[in-house]
This record gives sequence, C-alpha cells and structure tokens, in this order.
Amino acid sequence: MFKIKTMQGHDRMSTQDLLLAIGEAVQQGETEFEIAASGQHDIGGPLWHPEGKTLHFHVTNAGQRVGSMCLPGTEIVVDGSTSADVGWLNAGGVITCQGRCRRYGRTLLIGRQDLYRWPWRYAYRLPDEARSAV
Repeated sequence: MFKIKTMQGHDRMSTQDLLLAIGEAVQQGETEFEIAASGQHDIGGPLWHPEGKTLHFHVTNAGQRVGSMCLPGTEIVVDGSTSADVGWLNAGGVITCQGRCRRYGRTLLIGRQDLYRWPWRYAYRLPDEARSAV
C-alpha cells in the first residue's frame, strides 16, 4: 500500500508533486493508495494500471476535483467533506463521498456523474439498540 502524508511540519506538498508521486507508484505496480491530503486537487485520475488492475484510493482532506477524469478501474473513497466538483468529468470510475459534498449534501457518486442521495439515517449504520427504536 502506498501511503503518503502531504504535510510535513509546516511544509505542504504541492499538487504537482503529489500527482507525480502517485503516477510513479502506479507505474511501479502499486494498486492501493492511502492519501492524507491537505487540499491538493485532481487526486485519483486519470490513471490506469499497466496490468489492468483496479486502483483503490482512500483520501482524507481532499481538495477540489477529486476523481476528475477518473477512468474505469479506479475506485475512490473520500473520507470527510469535499468540494462540489468531486468527480468532475468522471469517465467511469467509482467515487464514494463519506462526508458532505458541498452542493449535493450526503451523496454517493457512482460513475459518469450519476447522483444518488442518501437520507442521513441510512448513510451511517446505527447500533442495533438504536435501530429498534426507529
């Protein structure tokens, strides 16, 4: 698994450096990515694995356009909030936003910008005791 933290003390990694590091890791055969971002944009696309394997991204503290131009064979989970343009020009990847996507509220985004709204009570699994009271 390729893990990267984009803040080292007070120094923030640039978006370009982050995307280059991800691209190099993909070319070396990596398929699992855990990225602790600090507002970098365009994380997750357009990338493809040389052997056709699925690329899995887990991103926290994402910037704009997470999954922009995301290709089939790419799965992105955004942990926390992200901007309204998540999945911009998505070309077939699967993007799941587990926080608030600014304009759309609590949203699961699946390929080609199809939007499915989840009521809040279904977005998170309640403990059995709490579910019986609902």
